[in-house]
Amino acid sequence: MHVPASMMIGKLISGIFIVAIMGYVESIAIAKAFARKNNYKVDPGQELYAIGVASVIASFFHSYPITGSFSRTAVNAASGVQTPAGGIITGVVVLIATQYLTPIFKYVPSAALASVIMLSAISMFDTDGIKHAYHVNKMDLIPLFVTFGVCFYEIAIGIAAGLMVSIAIVLYPHARPKLEKDNVDGGKGCIIKLDRGFDFPGAEYLEDTLIAAATYGGYKWIVCDLSKISHLDLGAVDALHTAAQQCKRKNVCLRIVLPQEDLHKKLIAGGVDRETMSLTLGSALVQVGKQTKGSPEQHKRTVKSLDQDSSQKTTDLSVSDERDLRPRKNLFVEGPILGEATV
Repeated sequence: MHVPASMMIGKLISGIFIVAIMGYVESIAIAKAFARKNNYKVDPGQELYAIGVASVIASFFHSYPITGSFSRTAVNAASGVQTPAGGIITGVVVLIATQYLTPIFKYVPSAALASVIMLSAISMFDTDGIKHAYHVNKMDLIPLFVTFGVCFYEIAIGIAAGLMVSIAIVLYPHARPKLEKDNVDGGKGCIIKLDRGFDFPGAEYLEDTLIAAATYGGYKWIVCDLSKISHLDLGAVDALHTAAQQCKRKNVCLRIVLPQEDLHKKLIAGGVDRETMSLTLGSALVQVGKQTKGSPEQHKRTVKSLDQDSSQKTTDLSVSDERDLRPRKNLFVEGPILGEATV
């Protein structure tokens, strides 16, 4: 029966990518496990090339997809194999066995074959590595136990489950970045500081924090300190634009601290008013004081209180003392931060 190529591709297309990804992940997992155990380095790119070339060549001989084998690798390691020549010897033995010894194999109990693999796999359990991960970062044990437990059902599914858990752990700090919030000037204002990169997973979180502070905090002004940020994507720009619009509706003065002028241009392109931006925390406080009609002495007391809070919390708010209030070139400005600076 002739099966059209389009129908065959439609049936197999979903599984093709899964087989390729799982084969590569399985191979890298076992390779890195033995690399750590035997103190050598594995190049993931080179492994990908090797698996790809081997699979392409094997496809001309109706072979299964080529991947690294957990069981065979464990047996080779237990047997003292040190070079790729072990694969050649294994291949020759397998060919001879399939040609001449197949009738005998049916008398070998499956339990006997399983015991060989299990005995070889015992050496793969790295209890010292588990103890080390427990003392350093317990969170890293979650993908380990998820993968180990699900692998009893299906190895491929276990690896996929562990991979998804690892991705979730990596993405969570981006979705919920750590924010430091300080109430200053007698509760009239607050400074919200982001301590890490700001991108689209955490954009909505910062946006909600700013809007909640403007709506329920009772503040006259808010400074969003993004002085540690070196990149803004579309989601981050849209979040800051929305937060700025909401603060304006609530009659709350918002200043965004960004040290790079190219990031200011991104915000302006995204619709954020340039009057909302400052290069430093000090210049943001000066501009906030002018917009809220505060006196210079109030600004100085605010900066001094920030300095005292910083020493108590051992955190750096980029303001060390009142000398930071002295005008410097490209630091404090009279108008929008992207305009002409005063010396």
